[in-house]
Amino acid sequence: MNPGIYAITEEEYHKDPCPTPSLSRSIIKDLLFDCPFRAWLKHPRLNPDYEPEEDSVKFDLGTSAHQILLEGTDKVIALDFDDWRKKEAKEQRDQAREQGLIPLLTDQYAEVLVMVEAAKQQIRESKLPVNDLQIGGKPEQSVVWKENDTWLRVRPDWLREDKKMVIDYKTTGLSANPEGLDRHIISMGYDIQAAFYSRGLESVTGIKPEFFFIFQETTKPYLCSFIGLHPDLIKMGQQKVDYGIFLWEKCLKENNWPAYPKEIAYIEAPSWSLAKWEQIAVNIC
Repeated sequence: MNPGIYAITEEEYHKDPCPTPSLSRSIIKDLLFDCPFRAWLKHPRLNPDYEPEEDSVKFDLGTSAHQILLEGTDKVIALDFDDWRKKEAKEQRDQAREQGLIPLLTDQYAEVLVMVEAAKQQIRESKLPVNDLQIGGKPEQSVVWKENDTWLRVRPDWLREDKKMVIDYKTTGLSANPEGLDRHIISMGYDIQAAFYSRGLESVTGIKPEFFFIFQETTKPYLCSFIGLHPDLIKMGQQKVDYGIFLWEKCLKENNWPAYPKEIAYIEAPSWSLAKWEQIAVNIC
């Protein structure tokens, strides 16, 4: 495989198709915010006992909406059952999954379609420079590139044909109000994602794309918000990516993937918890 943009399956991507073990956004996040050993454990090419997480048969509204919004209904199938308890229902569900389809009960399918239609309507009404994610771009392409001896990979949700814009679609059971998303974006490493994806696409195409998030709530009326990152947040994400690549290269070179520190760690009370307790204590006294 050479650096470029590829149409491969999600399964192939997650197995890591690069010539040598490659670095992904999730591995950077583990390196920075968990420990290098966690990154090693979760890498399919490093851990000989690695096993991918099994897909849950539990209905996931967000996953199904993601599939239909970006790729249409071809990979989703509605099965005419009230639940999965009957043998016939289970057999058809399992057959669909073996064929790479997302099986849904008829009422689940109807709910997903309502959520997706709500997203489409709000996208049309938004200030995003795109009206329809199934026109003018492609979903789920895999981008691989090389920096020195290090291979890296990303898989954007949606990339515009001219390579000038990336959209990542997130669903949440919480509020999608932009006023409360800053902590969520940082804690989930979405600043890393934006910086890393833009870096990869610029390396392959020579174009540095704009990066936008669409957050959609999974409860009615399925409200959406449209998020771009401030330059300061983008800069922080870029610095995290740089440090993640440094750690990755260091661990690979030394073949050393340390876990948690062996010293005793003394945990301090966060400032917000102290302030909250002081308010309570005053009332008690």
